[in-house]
Amino acid sequence: MIKKIEIYFIIILFACCFISCSKLNAESKTYQIVYLDTLSFVAANSCYEYLNTNGINNFVSISNKSNGRKDKIAKSIFFKINPKLKSDVTFLVNENNITLTAKDSKSLAWLGFQFLKKQSIEDSNINSDDLPPSIIEFEKLKDFSFSFKYREPYFQPNLNEINSHKLGTHNLENEWAIWGHNVARLFKQKNTPIDCFSLVGTERNKEQFCFSSENTFKLISNYIIDNFGKGSNTNKNNFTIAPSDNEIVCSCNKCKSIGNTKTNAAPAVLSLIERLAKKYPNHSFFTIDYSSVSAIKRKKLPKNTGVFISSIDFIMKPTFHESKAKELKEFESKIENWKKLTNSIYVWDYSVNFDDYLTPFPNLFYSQKQFQYYNKIGISGVFCNGSGEEYSVFQDLKTYVLASLLINPDLELESLINKFYSQYYPKTGSKFFSYIIELEETFMNSNKSLNIYGSVNQAFNNYMNPEKLNEFCDYLDENNDVESSYEEENLKKTRTSLAFTQLQKGLYFKTNKENGYLTQSNDTKSINPVFLKNYKKLESNFEACQIMTFNERGGKIKNYLTEIDKYILSKERANNILLNTKLNFKSKLDEGYTNTSILTDGIFGLPIDYHLNWMFITTDDIVFELPTIEPKTDYSLECSFLCDKKLKLYPPTKIEIFEDEKLLSSKNIDFVFTEPSKYLLKINFNPLKGNNLKIKITRNEKFNKVACDEIVLQK
Repeated sequence: MIKKIEIYFIIILFACCFISCSKLNAESKTYQIVYLDTLSFVAANSCYEYLNTNGINNFVSISNKSNGRKDKIAKSIFFKINPKLKSDVTFLVNENNITLTAKDSKSLAWLGFQFLKKQSIEDSNINSDDLPPSIIEFEKLKDFSFSFKYREPYFQPNLNEINSHKLGTHNLENEWAIWGHNVARLFKQKNTPIDCFSLVGTERNKEQFCFSSENTFKLISNYIIDNFGKGSNTNKNNFTIAPSDNEIVCSCNKCKSIGNTKTNAAPAVLSLIERLAKKYPNHSFFTIDYSSVSAIKRKKLPKNTGVFISSIDFIMKPTFHESKAKELKEFESKIENWKKLTNSIYVWDYSVNFDDYLTPFPNLFYSQKQFQYYNKIGISGVFCNGSGEEYSVFQDLKTYVLASLLINPDLELESLINKFYSQYYPKTGSKFFSYIIELEETFMNSNKSLNIYGSVNQAFNNYMNPEKLNEFCDYLDENNDVESSYEEENLKKTRTSLAFTQLQKGLYFKTNKENGYLTQSNDTKSINPVFLKNYKKLESNFEACQIMTFNERGGKIKNYLTEIDKYILSKERANNILLNTKLNFKSKLDEGYTNTSILTDGIFGLPIDYHLNWMFITTDDIVFELPTIEPKTDYSLECSFLCDKKLKLYPPTKIEIFEDEKLLSSKNIDFVFTEPSKYLLKINFNPLKGNNLKIKITRNEKFNKVACDEIVLQK
């Protein structure tokens, strides 16, 4: 009996295995990856590893030749590198085979991932959820060329090397030994010879470098040899040799003999690059056309050189590229001048608001026009300067869209955005799509401009509706229960980012009933509960979301919250005699800062954010008249000033109070910097008559830009 049971069990087990295997073989498909040359192995192996870990298991193989099992192979994917291709990539597709060919390994890997994404639609065994939506229509095309040779959206997602391969993008952090203005780090050694630094007048200035110095050449040359060697055809490195980000130019005799002027260091910089390029022909050397470097007349540079040209002077208006603006003419003139020197002309473009990473910045439709324009005038590479290692709102979408447009700027943009959100945000994607499109269209239909150092008030004036923002934030709060871990994580990051925007909105709209941070009932003002809600949301989530800073200058969320608490939530409202009084200013006011009511509205600015509730005066000393007050009474006058070295904002040096043009009281200001900070200027006085009172605040002679948020007069 036992033996019969055992036999039956074996039969059943065998049958189950047979059925299971039959089902597996019927539903699963075998893939054979073949690399046709040694150079193509890296790209082929990337796709092999992807298939091996994304649902195929043992049903994929890799080798340098076909195994010939055509009957059992669903797809044979052949990888090949051919540097002599007329186009950047080609693909030949038939029923069982596809041959992918590219000029280089990076392009080939990207092409492989594009095909796998397409294949995953036909084969449910391939889980391609982490592959971005494909932009190639394999059925319609046979070959394809990238619009730009160099393509980089400089955002967090692209800094991941795997993501970069999937997107077909480049990465300054991984592909450049020195980039941007970072050559300065080579000069921080204690034993750096003094002649490596720029000569200004009769003194060496360590904030800039002498590019004609032999010691400068030796220092950079030794760094290259010590860290990267001479390079080879398969092991090349890129170096950016550019001055520090200031306008200082070395005026030593050698620099001047090469051709340096007071404003242009290009002659010395390009001479140095030429020497380095000739000594290390397997490496590439670029500079940046920005500030103190612009093209000059000289002989052609070696082939392994190039330039990044800054587009910072562009006016980010919807119709800018169709205009005849002088900025466009000047830019195109730069391009033509550089083409006489090098064939590698890249643009250093800008893709975020560097003063506010967390508030929406609708530049995608504008960027498409920008890229189409660059492509038209012969630009060979684009670096989109984004928030880099720091988080910025909608960064995942921007990375994908900008990467796609840099490959082909004529792609249908709304379709790209829709495909992205449909894949990565299955529950909330349609809401994200509609909100993003609305922001983009509002801006593109306006005659306004984006500002890469703009304020939140510009955002609300140019493209962002406060009620629509509230609605979107409420939707995210109500729909945060999602199945996708990616969607869950990014919903939380987006909402946390927009909590910051909501706080900025409250400070901008001030006492506005719906959107201000203060609400008023009769004569009593209190903090808007919605403002408190967003404060708590940002406070609770910013660390978990790794949203630590909100701008390029390293403005910390932690410090921002501390200042909100200190100056907004906990600030005692002074009994200000001048509250809501329009002061009679006698000094010349700056354009855009003529509304002096900001100084007596009872609302304080934050030291960490110079945009909101600060009044700037840069052209004159501060002179204003006080209204008539009680005579022979003790008063104190308080003015608070923003202090920030990076912005060159210093407190004034002196305050004087005059009555009938006679000096009544004065005070010299002795200030020690702790930045960014506020300086509270306080002076006491007792008027004789109480009228004809004038205040004069004298600015610093060297740093004559001041910013004041509030003037308070008390008994």
